[in-house]
Amino acid sequence: MKKKLMALISALVLCVGLMVPVSAADQTFTDVPATHWAHDAVDYVVNLGLFNGTSTTTFSPDAEMSRAMLAAVLYRLAGSPAGDGKSPAFTDVA
Repeated sequence: MKKKLMALISALVLCVGLMVPVSAADQTFTDVPATHWAHDAVDYVVNLGLFNGTSTTTFSPDAEMSRAMLAAVLYRLAGSPAGDGKSPAFTDVA
């Protein structure tokens, strides 16, 4: 299931990155050079504010995405809505 989810997310990121031109003020990650196959897609999702690097200079494109990382991306994609403050977002974890 995890591999299928990662494949789906990677495909979506790549497709979205191919559809829209990237701005000139791209974030530079040392592990995603201009020759990397996902360079444009990485720049696109970072410029949208959906993804962050794993540091100020690295993106870690080959690292596994954790559940927390995916939740953060989906939260940003939804416009970072405010919660009600009464119930935890995930009831299956502390």
